[in-house]
Amino acid sequence: MMTEESERGILYVIALVIGVAAIELQLGTGYVVDSTDGTPLADVYIVSRWEAEQYQGIRSQHVCFKTDAAVTNAVGRYTLLPTSMNFNPLLSGRSQTTVFYKAGYQGAVISDQTSRWRVELSPDSRKDNDRLDHLYGLSVLAHCGHTERQRIALPFHEAILSELSSLIPSPDVQRGIANVRFWISLVEGRNTTALQN
Repeated sequence: MMTEESERGILYVIALVIGVAAIELQLGTGYVVDSTDGTPLADVYIVSRWEAEQYQGIRSQHVCFKTDAAVTNAVGRYTLLPTSMNFNPLLSGRSQTTVFYKAGYQGAVISDQTSRWRVELSPDSRKDNDRLDHLYGLSVLAHCGHTERQRIALPFHEAILSELSSLIPSPDVQRGIANVRFWISLVEGRNTTALQN
């Protein structure tokens, strides 16, 4: 027979577990796993960007107004805010896109933020130019706004550059490497003319 104190203790533990789960969902905790066997994936680079229409007098302009980034830990876990926390009344039609990258895997691009909390990445067997096209596409999708806003995504782009450098050096791969290096140098504020050689 359970005492009243035991019942209260169990209810307290249940409430605590539900509270922690709600806090994690509100903070935007997610997991990335291998699609073939469900193994958690560490070192997945993630960039989330928010876009909207910005009202400017009698017209509006499409803008990317916030970027956030994360890297999964040893158990495939990451945390990103599920909201931009930007309450500017001149922004309308807000949308969020999240890009996931891990070396040797097919990246993922998610616009429906309710499905981002458990992401499955598949091993990618594409080689050289086909892999280059995929990596370059992910890199472009992770760009957002002005230089200060893009600094947060540097680890994402540096990881892509590292994998690009391991591909067989065709002229297309060399151009892809040069483009990503050029972009990184712009964000870091370095002189870019030396990188074009």
